[in-house]
Amino acid sequence: MVKSILIFGSVLCVGALLGAVVFGHFTRSTDRTQSQALQRTPNADKEGPPLPSPSGVTRATDAPVAPSPAAPAQRLDLPSTMRLQQQAIVARLRKQLDAESAARQRLAAEVSELQGTVQMLEQRLDGLTEQNGETDEPPPRVRESRQIDAATFLAAGFDQNDATFLSNRWGQQQMDLLYLRDQAIREGWIDTPRYTQAVRELNSGAASLRADIGPAAYDRFLFATGQPNRVVINAVIDSSPAHVTGLQPGDTIVTYDGNPIYSVNDLRTATTAGEPDVPVVLEVNRGGQLVELEIARGPLGVTLNPTRVEP
Repeated sequence: MVKSILIFGSVLCVGALLGAVVFGHFTRSTDRTQSQALQRTPNADKEGPPLPSPSGVTRATDAPVAPSPAAPAQRLDLPSTMRLQQQAIVARLRKQLDAESAARQRLAAEVSELQGTVQMLEQRLDGLTEQNGETDEPPPRVRESRQIDAATFLAAGFDQNDATFLSNRWGQQQMDLLYLRDQAIREGWIDTPRYTQAVRELNSGAASLRADIGPAAYDRFLFATGQPNRVVINAVIDSSPAHVTGLQPGDTIVTYDGNPIYSVNDLRTATTAGEPDVPVVLEVNRGGQLVELEIARGPLGVTLNPTRVEP
């Protein structure tokens, strides 16, 4: 009896030990499983509710569906577009260049005409004397609005070499006048005696050209370029040497002491050269006839009007 009780007690002890071992193993497995689950979903609280699956059952493991890419936009042909833009810019610039070139040519013609008028006025002012308050008629326009180039001098009877030389010489003279005027405007002495004297000195360079090509050719050069090439007596002062000699208004002075007279400056140079009061021969054109008069060297006592006559 006692032996049976001991055996039964031993069996109970063994069963209790086995139950404790099994329960401890089960508890550790459960804790390990929960810990691994928490490690796999650390941001579960931040991701919001799970998305429904296609079957209608919400599953936390369903991944969000990425949006389908948009259709690519139509690509432009960049080289063709840039080429068209460049062609449009070139066409616009060419049009502007043509317009500016035409405007520059018109301006050159106007400047040439104005320079001729200014030169004529300066020559006329050089020959003016007191006229007791009388006023002269406005001077005629002597410069033509046209292009002056080698063809101009060929038409005037010069050969090709002389025409080219005169064209270049004329162009240089006109540019010198333009630079002089530009300087006078910038420095503030335009329309002053200083500017008038500078223009006169610049035009005096024509004396060397006259010596290079000769008086007759120089006469044709003046006419071809639209410059005055004759001096006409406009009025005669009473009791002056001109009045005593018999000069008349309308007489065109041809020579003075054998020197051809093409401008007022030519006449001034001739009358102040040599000894004063020495008799010299003055040749004039009166109504188409050449008339020779003897006059004392010195001031004539006339007012002069530069004009342009075909040689």
